[in-house]
Amino acid sequence: MSTLQYQLLFLAAVHGACSKLFSTYATGAFQAKSAVMAHYVPFLICFVGMAAYGDYLWLADETLSDGFDKTWGFHAGAEAIVVSMLAVQLYDIPVSLSVDDLRVPTFIAHHFAVLYLAVVVLKYRCFYYYAVYFLGVIETSSPFLALVDAFRDFPALAEAYPQTNEAIRYAFIVAFFLVRVVFWVPCSAAFWRDATALLDPATPSHGVPDAVVYSVLLLNLGLTLLQFHWASLIGKAAKKMLLGDTSDRAGEAKRK
Repeated sequence: MSTLQYQLLFLAAVHGACSKLFSTYATGAFQAKSAVMAHYVPFLICFVGMAAYGDYLWLADETLSDGFDKTWGFHAGAEAIVVSMLAVQLYDIPVSLSVDDLRVPTFIAHHFAVLYLAVVVLKYRCFYYYAVYFLGVIETSSPFLALVDAFRDFPALAEAYPQTNEAIRYAFIVAFFLVRVVFWVPCSAAFWRDATALLDPATPSHGVPDAVVYSVLLLNLGLTLLQFHWASLIGKAAKKMLLGDTSDRAGEAKRK
């Protein structure tokens, strides 16, 4: 079997085992929402690994230096991240569509966009440099988000571990703004510069159709606007946290 197939099998096995565990041995909300809890576990495992590896490559791998071809340069580590992302989205999309509590339109649209971008990178073997950031580094905030959601969706956890809940919220806010706003913008600008260059007839495109170039640029723009939208919501929540305003917490457990 291929690496992709092994990863999909692993995700399905972990999800199935966790779903069985929570539905059989857990009580209360954990049992009632075993499918949601089962989704958090493989999600956390994958994104912790992808974020850690992506951060390592981005910050410490000397091959991704100024001399690396950001459009056509091949990088085995980057490909591993892309394959892992493809596996995660192929697992996550059907699960999210089948579980009511996970069927959030913006998140599902985001998943399909990322799935498409992963396919483009692997099919045309291009933009491995940017894949390290956009499919690896930015996931630094995702494990914190999964934990924030877990505490929000299962109020018993927040009540049992209030300090941990608060610490994770702050960690998520910092991680999100760093990787999905502050460093996202210059990386996106560089990506646009390199991608639009492929539209020049004098520049070798190595078989990448103009339509594909336009599509990835459009998706980057859409994802950028989505990050800014989420950032505005998170910023408002952060302001309330800093002011000690907990008025929204009572209704926060949307999946109670």
